Amino acid sequence: MVFAAMSFLRTLIFALGLCLMSCRTTAPDLQQQQTIERQRQIVATARAHDDCGSVERLPGIYPMGDVGEKRFVYRCWMNDAIREMDACIGMIEIADEESVSAIVSVLRRNEPVRSPTDGRVHLIDTASACLSALATATSSTPEAIREKSKGWSAMWRMWAEQK
Repeated sequence: MVFAAMSFLRTLIFALGLCLMSCRTTAPDLQQQQTIERQRQIVATARAHDDCGSVERLPGIYPMGDVGEKRFVYRCWMNDAIREMDACIGMIEIADEESVSAIVSVLRRNEPVRSPTDGRVHLIDTASACLSALATATSSTPEAIREKSKGWSAMWRMWAEQK
């Protein structure tokens, strides 16, 4: 009798655990869907009025809409010098020709730096991410981008010419 009661309690606790896990996994999905919908409304309105200020802080932090929505938000962030590294990382897969000027603006603001230890010129993380996004946007080789970067500033020229 005690064994049967213990077995029943174990089964009941296991079933309750499954129910709680199920509730936990569906709740974030619903919450995420609501966040996406709020973002879509904000981004659609911002795009219609070319209002980058509205997308500085989005629900859910990162843009989750379609490619066009993401490009709009990332371009806004780049043009307004907000979250540049996040924007460049986001653009690595989706950058297009319209994104080039925004990407280059970020690169000009985040030029290479000279290392005090080895004297060489190195890229900071933001510039590395933006160079990858620029390669996507222009379908350029690393060599072509290096050549183009020589005209951005003296530090870019030094970076591009060092071996």
